[in-house]
Amino acid sequence: MSDPIEDARNYLRQALGALMEVQHNRAARYFIGSDNSGHKYAVSVLRRKEWDDWCDIQEGDERSWKVPDYADRIEGNFTFTDPQGE
Repeated sequence: MSDPIEDARNYLRQALGALMEVQHNRAARYFIGSDNSGHKYAVSVLRRKEWDDWCDIQEGDERSWKVPDYADRIEGNFTFTDPQGE
């Protein structure tokens, strides 16, 4: 006969593992965003709302002068793989 507490622990371990895998897969996805000056950035899809909120800050507001740490400015050319080919 199985131990219900141990069964619950195993279930939670499996659920946590699945959740971490989903988060990892989502974290590996990026979009290209533009600031109010036309610069392009690669930003994790997990940060989309934060990015949009930052972009909505008026240019005269000092908070808009510092680009968020999670955004990587795209300088020049870049390459990527077809996300549909995964």
